[in-house]
Amino acid sequence: MFSVPMNFSAYISEMGQSYTMCGILMGVMGVAQGVFSILYSRRVTKLSEPSAYAVSFLMMGVSLVLLYIPEIAVTFVSMVIMGFSLGLLMPTVISQLSMYSTSKTSGKVMGGYSVFLNLSNFISTLVFAMVISMLGSFFNAYAFAGCVAFVICVICLIIRFRSN
Repeated sequence: MFSVPMNFSAYISEMGQSYTMCGILMGVMGVAQGVFSILYSRRVTKLSEPSAYAVSFLMMGVSLVLLYIPEIAVTFVSMVIMGFSLGLLMPTVISQLSMYSTSKTSGKVMGGYSVFLNLSNFISTLVFAMVISMLGSFFNAYAFAGCVAFVICVICLIIRFRSN
């Protein structure tokens, strides 16, 4: 999830596009995230947590695998799908954390969430740099990250079906 915002400018320049295009595409992802998040929160019936995680990681996997194709139109579609994925994932994580915390622990829980959210930005950059050096390009690294997201999706589905 953090590999896109942290490395997208280098990916876009490797495609031969301008940094302006990078900003536009990141903005598209942010708008898609906000729109999907608002629309999802207004639905009466929502997915269970494991199902929401599975759908989110499925969309994320599709988005990341699409980044293997170095075409700007495909990248645009990928950013919309990534935005939808994050628009589902982030509210699900935050609502699940708030449901499991009490009034005494909510500050610690949300503070821990904030710490790990920011720490993961830093760590993902280091890990993704190693993946890029092993696989040779951003295109291959994003395809690999998409496959990892698919594996996480399958794990969420297994958890979902075992909990029934």
